[in-house]
Amino acid sequence: MRNSLYACVLMGIFYFISFHFYKNWQYGLSDGDPAGYYVWLPSTLIYHDVANPHKTVEVRRKTFNRPERSIVDEGFQHPEGAPEDVYLNKYTMGMAILYAPFFALAHWLAPLLGFEQDGYSLIYRYLIFLNSVIYGFLGLLVLRRVLLRYFTDYIATWTLCIVGLATNLYFFTSWNTGMSHAGSFLLFALLFDFTEKWYTNQRLKYAVVVGLVYGLLTLIRPSDAMIVGVPALWGLTSLTAVRNRLALLRRSWLHILAAVLCALAVGFPQLLFWKKYAGTFFYYSYGEEGFDFSKPHLLEGIFGFQNGWLVYTPVMALALLGIGWLWKKRNNYFWCVVLILPVQLYLIYSYWCWQWTNGFGARPMIQFYALLAIPLGGALAYSFSKKWLRWPVMGFVVLCMALNVFQTWQFYKGFLWPELGNKRFFVSSTGKTRLTPNDLLYFDGAPWQPADTSALRFVKNLYDNHFEDSTSEHFTRSSRHSGQFSFRFDQSKEFSPGLVLEPVGPDLKPGRWLKVSAWCMREHTGIDLYKMSSLVTYIGHQGKMLDYYAIRLDNKPGAEGSLWSGKVNMWAPVTYYVPVPDKISEGDLLKVYVWNTSPNPIFVDDLRVDLYE
Repeated sequence: MRNSLYACVLMGIFYFISFHFYKNWQYGLSDGDPAGYYVWLPSTLIYHDVANPHKTVEVRRKTFNRPERSIVDEGFQHPEGAPEDVYLNKYTMGMAILYAPFFALAHWLAPLLGFEQDGYSLIYRYLIFLNSVIYGFLGLLVLRRVLLRYFTDYIATWTLCIVGLATNLYFFTSWNTGMSHAGSFLLFALLFDFTEKWYTNQRLKYAVVVGLVYGLLTLIRPSDAMIVGVPALWGLTSLTAVRNRLALLRRSWLHILAAVLCALAVGFPQLLFWKKYAGTFFYYSYGEEGFDFSKPHLLEGIFGFQNGWLVYTPVMALALLGIGWLWKKRNNYFWCVVLILPVQLYLIYSYWCWQWTNGFGARPMIQFYALLAIPLGGALAYSFSKKWLRWPVMGFVVLCMALNVFQTWQFYKGFLWPELGNKRFFVSSTGKTRLTPNDLLYFDGAPWQPADTSALRFVKNLYDNHFEDSTSEHFTRSSRHSGQFSFRFDQSKEFSPGLVLEPVGPDLKPGRWLKVSAWCMREHTGIDLYKMSSLVTYIGHQGKMLDYYAIRLDNKPGAEGSLWSGKVNMWAPVTYYVPVPDKISEGDLLKVYVWNTSPNPIFVDDLRVDLYE
């Protein structure tokens, strides 16, 4: 019975080592979700400006040497009808509660270790981000208790290793620490553990813990409120079980009331805060970031390459297969999984940002791995009992573990950015320790490039612009690749001169290739994958778009095998090939141009389009 314990300890050590390898805490709390979760603590306990956190934000800005922004751009909102000086955090205070022990320790240690006691010095960032390692490890220990009630230590060990190493729980306990998912994972495991304890031995203290845990996990992520289905549905394996449950609830109404009151007590301070400053007990603080339940992105969210759940966590396919084992064994969690899982998937993929950015894979599913561990263990128990299945399943599981840890490293090195992923880039980059120029093109959505460009034969030039024939203010001598001028983009200029060919004529026919190229150079440091200039090819057919490709420019000059690489003040060509579509006809439209969506200037020269076959 100890192998599963040893596995948890070893994974905890591995999390700790990985945490110190990636060192994400060095830059943490400057922006994003953890900064929003955390700001409750310094604004309440240090700067006393929780409803108007200008001073807290100013300290944060100076700590990370960031440019000054408005309080709204820093993530705070002014509730309609509230006093003019009220700006509220869009995040609830749930994670601040989980952060609180680490904040208290940091606040005590700061002066002793020579750090500023300002809430943002390095000791605060280190300990706040360490919470993910601790809570992830504790979550595995609690989940172990649950699993050992249903499985042998051998199966529990494998199940825990899968959850801990083959899913994106590892990513959020090692690299992207500070997020809510490790803490929520622990709370889910605690909820299941104490739910079972209460049903086994109806003691008031168990009901109180269930209420407190449920209240806290709901306060952290209100959408997780659906997990109340586990205490409600656990053990309902027959009509007799339903009748017995109703009788139990009637006898134990005081315990149920205690659990409900404890859950409400956890959330009550948040409701009071909203009432005081927003004028209502229930305030939707996310503004326009809502749900569209009429258009869920289920297929893309589960099977797609933009953080798709089963694409980046394929081992969870075993958990889905294990649902059959739950039914066969009349397991206590069968109806919990069957009814809650579809609702969760429908909910998270109805969200406006269904790709769930700022992560790796489907991050809202991480806490639900505590629930899916039961059918996962069932799938392993069945597979390991069959000689013909045991070794293939073991091989698949080990491969998933290795791939998950490796892809976390790829993310860290800038070889992977799943929220903007696509099939071609996923296929071409898998297993690589350095990206090729073609990989960078595939990330941008380029079509498959010719295997051997030297085998192509030049047909004709369609467009060649050296930007030499204009006196426009955007033609500049300050930097150019050739000739006297180049074209300089800034925020005042969105599109460059380019090729407009309509009709395209008989030369553009299937089987041929368009070679699109331009020289470019940037002076700014730091790049944003969402805001870059692009070299665009547009092919229109009968008034509709047939093909469209937009290849980023800012990260290409001097690229060194990473999505975030590239050098400043360096001229370099950006080139890609586009196959002439099969549906093209002589009356269609071809456009090639540079589109600027970057706030930073970029220089372009020698824009050229050639035809090859």
